[in-house]
Amino acid sequence: MDIITYGLLNKKIKKLQEEIDNLGVFLGITTTPLQDGSTTNPIIIDGESVTAKKGDWVIVDNTEQAFIFSSPTWTEYQMGGSSDYEKLNNLPHINGIELKGDKSFEDLGRHKITNLEIKDIIDEQYDIIFGGNNNG
Repeated sequence: MDIITYGLLNKKIKKLQEEIDNLGVFLGITTTPLQDGSTTNPIIIDGESVTAKKGDWVIVDNTEQAFIFSSPTWTEYQMGGSSDYEKLNNLPHINGIELKGDKSFEDLGRHKITNLEIKDIIDEQYDIIFGGNNNG
């Protein structure tokens, strides 16, 4: 059995937080016209200027185009069609759509996370926010 000290635990938490911080997030639907290789940054989302970080991604308004920011350029992500657009548009997220406890945790993409330590942290945070056991 390993002895866990505060220092070791703190170090592990900081490392995991860095990994989480480096994950890209869905910023929302942008009205900024983008194309593969565009360097436009910041972009407009919900009428406000938003600066993308590496790994962040957006959907261009009234299109089925999604772009990932690879810093300094945007790369088009080939989605499967309008059903993907609607699914992504309806997922709970910070910009524009309120998080709700009645959404399936799997709808949030938890099953796509391969790092088990990050998955555990996300499970704990979800339980704190919504209650219940969402581990799996």
